Formats: sequence, C-alpha cells, structure tokens
Amino acid sequence: MALTEGVGKSYVSLIGDEERMVTSLGIYQMIISIRTFFAFLIAGILWNYFNIQAPFIFGSLMALISFFIYYFGGKDKNC
Repeated sequence: MALTEGVGKSYVSLIGDEERMVTSLGIYQMIISIRTFFAFLIAGILWNYFNIQAPFIFGSLMALISFFIYYFGGKDKNC
C-alpha cells in the first residue's frame, strides 16, 4: 500500500484545481478509507463464516473481474 498511495494522491492533485486541492485530497482519502473498511469487513465475514481460503479466493476473483473490465471495457485502446 505504501508503494501506491503516493501515486493516487499525486494523480488527484494533478486533476483537481488549486483552490480545492485540500478538499480533493480529503475526499480521496475518505473514499479510500471507506473502501478499505468494507474490504476488511467482507474478508472477516468470509473468514469466519466460510473458511480460511475464502477471502483469498474472493480477492482473486475480484482481481480477475477487474482485469477483464479494464482490458475489454475501455473505449480508447491507445492509452
């Protein structure tokens, strides 16, 4: 996470205007925190109610689905 956190913050700072820079970064961090909370919540539920491998299988499936959406869902293939 430490390797990619700076990349996201720098991208947000590039696309936002200078007057609302701090607000943009705050909203970005809030969204990341909420997403992380739900990721840990889902992983904990899968771990407790199914088995130890369930969160890892779920994470692998989500990564595979994300790959297909990214690869086949893009409108501009030259990026």
